[in-house]
Amino acid sequence: MGNILPFVLIIVSIAAIIFLVVKKYPQLVLLDVDSIPGKKDKKKKAEFLKKRAKKKAEDIREMRWEKLQPVYDKFKELQEKFRKYVAQIKNEIQKQNQQKKQTTVDQIKDEKSKDEVVTSLIKDGDHAVQEEELEEAEKKYLEAIRIDPKNEKAYRKLADVYYKKEEYGEAKETYQFLSQLNPEDDFVLVKLAELAEREDNIEEAASYYQKAVLINDSISTRFVKLYELLRSIEEYGAALEAMQQAVELEPKNPRYLDNLVEIAIINADVELAEDAYQRLRVANPDNEKLSVLKDKIEKKKEELQEESVSSS
Repeated sequence: MGNILPFVLIIVSIAAIIFLVVKKYPQLVLLDVDSIPGKKDKKKKAEFLKKRAKKKAEDIREMRWEKLQPVYDKFKELQEKFRKYVAQIKNEIQKQNQQKKQTTVDQIKDEKSKDEVVTSLIKDGDHAVQEEELEEAEKKYLEAIRIDPKNEKAYRKLADVYYKKEEYGEAKETYQFLSQLNPEDDFVLVKLAELAEREDNIEEAASYYQKAVLINDSISTRFVKLYELLRSIEEYGAALEAMQQAVELEPKNPRYLDNLVEIAIINADVELAEDAYQRLRVANPDNEKLSVLKDKIEKKKEELQEESVSSS
């Protein structure tokens, strides 16, 4: 019982406090804290400071903007100029590209036109040659060369005209220039060889033929001509090689085999002479020179034997 009494007193006290609060709640709710003099002054001061800070911040922003405005305007101006400059450059590049394209097209057209004119002039020159109008042909070829200074066909045909007109000096100069344009043109080298032979310059003619057969070794007649030139200047070793090349291209040609027997005998190559003789006898058994060639081979054998005996 003694322990319960304090607990009861606490409960009664709490209930009394709650009763008082509930009773005075309307007055507490209506109480304006801002009406307290001290509180009101502090709030006004805080609002004043807040407004002052806001105004100062706005002033600072305005002052900064006034200072930055010229810089910003200048930047915008430069940016606008740069955009215009870029646009101008793009336009210039487009114009240049269009001009280049047009120039290329014009060049192609000019080249095509030039080729057509040159081709037409060469055809006219060829027709004049067929009609034996060599002076007219010369004019046509010269006009073609004037338009196209590196046209090999026009130079070759012009040189041929000079050759037919027996203007050998002009022909030689033209062939020589053509040979400079195309050093691998074996046809031109043969023509130069023929002109050199006409001038009795056999060594020069043989040199041109040698160059020609080095470029094109499929024409037997050139080897035969080289053989004849070399034999005439007593270059027998080189002549033998030239004739062997001709026979290799035409192994059953009686004239070539005949020449091979002759040059082999001169070079004291009896074995080669006998081999060529047997091949000639098979290729042309009715050849009247067979007996003559046989006698020459036998005579050469005797000479070689005598030389061998005397040297021993």
